[in-house]
Order: sequence, then structure tokens, then C-alpha cells
Amino acid sequence: MTSRMFSVNHKSGIAGILGGGPQIPRDPTMGVRAIAGEGHEQAVALWPNPMREELHIAWRGDLRRMPSRFVVYDMLGREVARGDVEPGRGAALWRCGDLPGGVYLLSIHDSSGVPIATARVVKRD
Repeated sequence: MTSRMFSVNHKSGIAGILGGGPQIPRDPTMGVRAIAGEGHEQAVALWPNPMREELHIAWRGDLRRMPSRFVVYDMLGREVARGDVEPGRGAALWRCGDLPGGVYLLSIHDSSGVPIATARVVKRD
């Protein structure tokens, strides 16, 4: 397994931290996907999906349990990536350009390792 890290995305032009939270694009061409969790219909946002080089991940600031780790699995259940982030940042960027195209399962966990939300993401070559 190759180690791939997530990085906090606090300066990206598309998901910069503004006014206490990440800016989530509302443009339907960006492929923004809302994921339910922690009592919210839109607890986490992912974009673009499908992705090529990177996936933006942002979460609400009022979740009961905040994200602190992401784990990505291939469709055979093998872990292909993981990373820790600072919950207070509100957003992260997964650089996935070296992964082969396919469908992956992204699981977002709190600091105790309990899943908060899970979503399928598509990587294009």
C-alpha cells in the first residue's frame, strides 16, 4: 500500500476558509455532492465528483462529532489512502492524482474512529 496523505485545504481558491467556514461551490457543474450525517442532510460536501487530481472535502461547523480522519477504500475493501486533519479547519483536500481510475469509498471518522459519513467517489484517469 502506498501512503497518500490528506492535507488541510486552507488556501485553495475553491475551498478557502472564509468567515469561519469553507466556501462550498454551488455551481452544479462542479459535481458537489452533499452527504448526510450527524443529524444533518448536508453534513459534508465533496467536489468534484468524479475527480481527477484532487477531491475537496468540507464539513459543517456545527456537527456533534467533528471529522478528524479520512480513510479511502477500493471496491475490494482495501485501504488505499488515509489522513488526519484539524477538525476546526472545516475543509481538507485529498490529492489523489496517482490513484488509478475507479470507484472508491471515502469514510470520514471522528477522533475516536467512529464513522461520521461515508460516500462513493469516482476517480477518472
